This record gives sequence, C-alpha cells and structure tokens, in this order.
Amino acid sequence: MLKKILIILVALNSFPLTSQSLAGDGAALVLSGGGARGAYEIGVWKALTDLDIKIGGVYGTSVGSINGPGIIMNDYKRARDLWFQISYLTVMNISSSAEALLKGDFKELSFSEYMKVLRDFREEKGFDVTPLKNLLSGIIEEKTVRKSRIDYGLVMFSVTDFKPRMHYIEQIPEGKLIDYILASANFPLFRRQVIEGEVFIDGGVYSNVPVEMALKRGFKDIIVVDIGITTPVDMVNHFKLISDESIKYTYIKPEKQFGSFLTFEPETSRKYLLEGYLDTMRVYKKLTGEEYYIYGTEDIIRNMFNCMDEADQERALGVLGISRKRAAGAQNRYGDLVLPLFKLILFSDFSTSASSTSLHLLEKLAEKSGVDTLSPYSQEELLKKILAGIQDDWSAVPFFDYISRLRYRKIVSFLRFLNFNSPCAGSDPEGYGNFLLWYNNLLR
Repeated sequence: MLKKILIILVALNSFPLTSQSLAGDGAALVLSGGGARGAYEIGVWKALTDLDIKIGGVYGTSVGSINGPGIIMNDYKRARDLWFQISYLTVMNISSSAEALLKGDFKELSFSEYMKVLRDFREEKGFDVTPLKNLLSGIIEEKTVRKSRIDYGLVMFSVTDFKPRMHYIEQIPEGKLIDYILASANFPLFRRQVIEGEVFIDGGVYSNVPVEMALKRGFKDIIVVDIGITTPVDMVNHFKLISDESIKYTYIKPEKQFGSFLTFEPETSRKYLLEGYLDTMRVYKKLTGEEYYIYGTEDIIRNMFNCMDEADQERALGVLGISRKRAAGAQNRYGDLVLPLFKLILFSDFSTSASSTSLHLLEKLAEKSGVDTLSPYSQEELLKKILAGIQDDWSAVPFFDYISRLRYRKIVSFLRFLNFNSPCAGSDPEGYGNFLLWYNNLLR
C-alpha cells in the first residue's frame, strides 16, 4: 500500500503537459476508462450532438482513448457499430475455454481446462489483443484525427519507470496513434504494450478521468463521463472542479450496470448506449425522473382530475375513500385532498411540490408494473403503461408483492377512473415528437 501511495505522489508531479490554450473552442469532453461499458460514452456524445453542444477537445483513458478518435471523426454510426459488433473474439485471441472463464461460465469448464487457461495466460503474459488492433486500424483514420480542430489526448502508464504519460495528439509520433491507444487501453489481463522498448499498462491505474489534460489546455467548460473505477488522483481532481467557480463542470455517470468491464456483448453495448444518451438528456434537463426518463414536468394527474366536473371529481375521490362531506369543504380538491394522500402513501416530504410528488408516484407504480426503464416516456405514456401492466386481480401475485402493492391499490383504481372519465387525457408535451425522432435514430 505504501509503495502505491508513493507512486501516486511521485506521479502527480512527473508528467509533461502542454500549456497551449484552447479555451473558447467549446467544451472539453473527458472520457474515462471502463472496458466493455464504452458504448455509454458514445450515447453521451450523441446526446451532446443533438443538444448542439460544441466539443473542442476529447481526452480519454483506456476505452475513453478508443472512443475519442471516433468522436473527433464525427462518425456516429462508425463509432456506434464498433460496439454493436464487439465480442470477446473481436478484442482478444482466446480459446473457447478462456472465453467461458471471462464470461463467468465456470460450470462449462472442467478442472483441466481451467488450469490450462491459467497456464497459457501465465506463459503468454496476458491475452493477445491483435484482433482489437486490427479492428481499430479499420476504423480510426489517423490523418482525420490529426487534421481536426478538435483536440485529442490520452493517458498511459509506464511500467518501465512507474510514471504516467499524458500525450496530446501533437506529441504522438506519426503512424503511432493506434499503438498509443492500445497502450492507454492495456487492461491488466492483456499482454503488455511495448513502445520503443518501454512497457505500458492501462492509464486508468493512474488517472481514469484525465481532467488535468483539459485544464492544461485552458478549458473552462468540462464534461466528464465516468464509467469506471475512480482513482485517488481522480477524487482530488473531482473536488477541485466542484470547488472552482470559474469552471463549468458537468458530471455524467451511469447508475445502472448491465455487465462487467469484460462483458463484450452487442446487446449489453446497446443498453449502455441508450443509457448514456438518456442520462445525458436528464443531466441537461431535457428529461426528468429518477428511475425512469420522463419528458415534460406538467402534472398529468392533477390536470386530468381538475378538468372533470364536480360530480366526476366526487366519484373519483370516492374511489380513494374520501367522503363527499370532506370534498365539499375543500377549496382545492386536488391540493387539499388528493395530494396529501399521495404523499402519505409514498412516505414523502410534505414540502415537495405537486408535480414532483405525482412524478414519484408514477415511477413507483411503473416499477411495480414492470415497465422498462430504458426508454423515454411522456407522463401520459407512462400512465398507460402502468395501467396496462398492473394486474386487476392482485390476489394472483406472490404474497410479499401483494403486501407491498396493497397500499397502492386504491390509487391504481383512482388512476383508472381518471383515464376513463377525464376529458383531458391527452396530448404529448411540446417538443416530445422531435425528441422521439432523436431517440429512435440512435439505433438506425
């Protein structure tokens, strides 16, 4: 442990950086390492593009250094399809036994096969990533990256002298870009990358989120995409950025994980790409919600209730168990009678707004009805999904599910009543159609 700490302390003051200022050329996009989760970063970039956020520099570690050139080349489909076509065999030269081991399919391996994988790994000093090199050679156009007005940099770590190497594009020799990327992305299980006699390992062992490179170039608008493990250096830099009022700092990180660093599977990449896009849209306030991605903040439940006549409102309140006598004395039936009941059932803070309470309620019910989280919804769409997904005969659900859902039963009946009787069940929020076009183009 002491040795690691000393290495970090020495490294903090040992790497050369160029001080050229690129401030004013847009935002710096800092991409962390994260192995097979890399499609998330492409989803983030696509969202930034749709939001017309200009990128002036891309700085990455490990898989972030792989994604950087695709972003600079401004070829979304090429960058996306890299992840949609990815597999263990497009990354590494490995046997079927080694692939099963990496997937965690231990039951598929005999003891002798298991031992052979370990023996081969030790003798060959890691897995051969020639397939990854060939894949990148067919995708990355080094001349295009060098000619771009978007800056580029990556992080490596030298095992030879235990020091980090942070290189901007002009510091990388002509024709060696892919070699440097492979050095930055040299995951500990891979065979070591050697450049001019110097041995390198994944830059993430030093800094997985290389914000230093963006700061040194003078950027004041920094967007960080963090899909991996945070190092001590990253923690220090994170707190520096938070406390520096001169920096506009945007931090994007996946909350849901669909696989490990080594889950190289197209379906997993598809999920990460969608999540990256939706998370970014939520960070930039195009979407709201906590567990779900919801377009529009208007309280659809309140609107549906308030536009019914008094007789139908009384019938709706009766579904909730609220008497006519109480209804007659309420000036604002929704605010005085319905909303407090929602908050009580949700164990919610009574100071929260009506719209956030209704949104929270819809999310809870969507979760219980099994609505897919990895998609955008208007509130009306989410409500219809909920009503379609929740069983009318709740006695058929397992006992503990029944107990947990019991307190929502009257509310579901109330929502069914509104959906059937309210004349305001309705239109999509403004701009939602265009947003869906953006979203649907992600996979085309």
